[in-house]
Amino acid sequence: TLKELLIQAALWVKAWKIDDWNTARVLVEGKYPKVTTWINDQQICVWDGATSSAERYDKEAVLKALGTEGSIAVQVHGGQNWPAGAKCRWKNIKVRPM
Repeated sequence: TLKELLIQAALWVKAWKIDDWNTARVLVEGKYPKVTTWINDQQICVWDGATSSAERYDKEAVLKALGTEGSIAVQVHGGQNWPAGAKCRWKNIKVRPM
């Protein structure tokens, strides 16, 4: 819902450190992934692919296309608020099977 998105956005803004290193943790569980994210130890979001009512999300089509194992990608969505010349760097990335 819009209310949930606004709450998540507020949590993200509160947790995010500007001009400093941030930590991110992502836990992905299940056949239809349940994804939980934390920024600087603040839980930001829980999204459940098994129960999602997102308009164009088809859990069976996603499962068929992606399977239950595979690559991990790290991506930044800068958007219009991304400062000119800003950089994004990653360090100490760890992946641990559960």
